[in-house]
Amino acid sequence: MIVEEAIPEHPNLVKRYSDHGYLIRNDQTGNKYEEAVDVIGLHTYTETDEYPEGDEEELTDTEALNIIMGRDGNEEA
Repeated sequence: MIVEEAIPEHPNLVKRYSDHGYLIRNDQTGNKYEEAVDVIGLHTYTETDEYPEGDEEELTDTEALNIIMGRDGNEEA
């Protein structure tokens, strides 16, 4: 099942992930993620039956938020 969590510091964003550790697939793009943070109502996701690969590099929460917000990483939140 896909879990959705509010992000109190950013009330217009929601974090989604599988409660079983599976990848989730963005229904609009087909891209797969361990977890996704989006503007509420922007995308929908479907849980896959695939586990993530163990050797992928993970972004920190700050790096991911900077990507979503269109920042270059040198700006303050």
